[in-house]
Amino acid sequence: MSAYMGALGTMMSGSGFEDIVVQSGICASGSIMQVMNGKHYNRAMRVHQQMMDAIDRLLEVFLEQSTTDVNHLPEVALLAEENNRSNYLEAQNSASFKQFKTEFQNFTDDIRRGGLEKTAQFWIQYRDCVADLLTFMQAVKENDFHLYIQSIHQLCSLLFSADRQNYARYLPLYYVQLTSLPSAAEAMMHNNGFSVSRSKVPCCRIPVQGWSI
Repeated sequence: MSAYMGALGTMMSGSGFEDIVVQSGICASGSIMQVMNGKHYNRAMRVHQQMMDAIDRLLEVFLEQSTTDVNHLPEVALLAEENNRSNYLEAQNSASFKQFKTEFQNFTDDIRRGGLEKTAQFWIQYRDCVADLLTFMQAVKENDFHLYIQSIHQLCSLLFSADRQNYARYLPLYYVQLTSLPSAAEAMMHNNGFSVSRSKVPCCRIPVQGWSI
């Protein structure tokens, strides 16, 4: 994961990312280089998560042009007041929320195609890369093998473009090997085969050595 965060740092270098992070007080100037190269893992993870949250807040401009009035989505209001699984599932299954979600996805896809010019396109690509990293972490913490394979596939492009030579060379091969496992080996991977935990607390697993990026 530190290698991927280093690739993220390479992608954002010279974009003004460092200035935003330091001037906002998220990270001190003396630590910004370690954040950019992924050496300070926890600090870099916090910075990227907060930057992703900031970009999501900027996307609130979508509400100005949406045909769905967010004030008339009671399931979302209930979820905001009480964030739990039942309220989340109720919101997910709501027809009005599905329409709102589809509109938002179309809006972000338009940004990816350059609909709001190059600057917005660049920052939405950064947001997508952070989302890929978080998906990879989720797969490990939940020991979700299918999600792990999917996230490995998503990580390849950035590692290649950032000239992380060894990862760019071997990660695609690793992905192909994972998708071609014998049924017995795949069953073992599903059964907590690539992550470990010292307790039974959900979603606190860590990767077995050799299964991290």
